[in-house]
Amino acid sequence: MKSDNMVGADSDSSELLFDNRGKKKSAYQADRFFTAQEAATYLGVSAKFIYRRIALKEIDVQPIGRLRRIRLSSLESWLLRQKEEG
Repeated sequence: MKSDNMVGADSDSSELLFDNRGKKKSAYQADRFFTAQEAATYLGVSAKFIYRRIALKEIDVQPIGRLRRIRLSSLESWLLRQKEEG
């Protein structure tokens, strides 16, 4: 289910996410949650890198009970910010 060419576009209060062909993703894909290790694998970085980004509040986490999970939309938003910053 991983795609290296996923792109997101922000709009008002909701975020529309699109795949690399410009098709809107399903609600399941847009609301998918990752562990830090899964997010690291998805982005091709180490888990330590993800934990550091979370500590710096660059990547948002969603509390689920005692656990913390990362939304796919949060990862894609972070990626877009990184591309914009250079």
